[in-house]
Amino acid sequence: MSSYIQNTGDKSDTTPIIDHESSSTDNDNDNDNANDIGNYDDNENENGVHCLRIYRIIELCCCFIPVPIGIILEFGIPHKRPIPYQLLDSSGEYILNQTYDSQEMGETVSPLVMFICALVIPFCFQLLVIFLTRNRNRNGSNYNNSNYGDEIHKTICVYLMAIGLTQSFTNVAKLYVGYLRPIFFSKCQPNEDYDTCQGSHERQARLSFPSGHASLSVCGLLLISFYLERSYGVSSYYNNKNNNDNSNDNSNGTRTTTVSTSTTVSSSIRRTSSLPIQLVRLVSIICYAPMLLAFFIVISRVHDNLHHPADVVGGALLGGSIASIVFGIWFP
Repeated sequence: MSSYIQNTGDKSDTTPIIDHESSSTDNDNDNDNANDIGNYDDNENENGVHCLRIYRIIELCCCFIPVPIGIILEFGIPHKRPIPYQLLDSSGEYILNQTYDSQEMGETVSPLVMFICALVIPFCFQLLVIFLTRNRNRNGSNYNNSNYGDEIHKTICVYLMAIGLTQSFTNVAKLYVGYLRPIFFSKCQPNEDYDTCQGSHERQARLSFPSGHASLSVCGLLLISFYLERSYGVSSYYNNKNNNDNSNDNSNGTRTTTVSTSTTVSSSIRRTSSLPIQLVRLVSIICYAPMLLAFFIVISRVHDNLHHPADVVGGALLGGSIASIVFGIWFP
């Protein structure tokens, strides 16, 4: 409380005398309240970061689920179609269906080479692009280390989910259809009555449709192509242009635009291109260069007589569809 002493002079003014002890107590209370609010905010931030980490771990585990399912299906038993032959009543001779009597020519691209070139290398290259982008923008004003952690997390989720789903759906279709390969008879080695196979590779001879090489190679190489185009192509160009327009509108006070956290994170690591749109379009085409390798892997399966043309077309459509859907979910 403040006390007053009245002057005895001509003026009837009063002079306030501040009680410094009371004022000091009020200031201490205000500081305590401010500290309590600050500690509450810090606790909320820590809880938010902790929850975010838990959600990321849960999401990562969920994305990993299709991978072991696809691996287990590799050992399934396919539908057993009858051996395609025709018995001539007049002569008693067996005529084989020439569609499945092609000559073995070996594998131009083995499963291991396909796995490394179409899945492992694109995944590692995408991580390398993120790492190089991080180093280039480290000194920038919009640099945020958590953005790149989120980008790496989404990359891992995309490849696990897309490859796992592609492998799972491919193997389910192979087992359910049980379509015969063009080299079925050389793998089957049927007996004299053509009712059973004597060869040790009968199972693989019944897994023609769809092509696993086609589905997985298109899936993996299309994912890295999408990411390169998103980072350096037309998608990046228009995203940066829209962000600049929104910034100008906000600075002029004409409108206020709310940007979600995921959009901010994604746009903050994209490359800011100063190239004209005509050259950016050409860059977008170059970003899809990995699909040339996928195309070679696909046609090599027909060249090696390991698949029918319909097998590789179906596999390519399956892998490409899954890659497009999954990439669009994590990188909208």
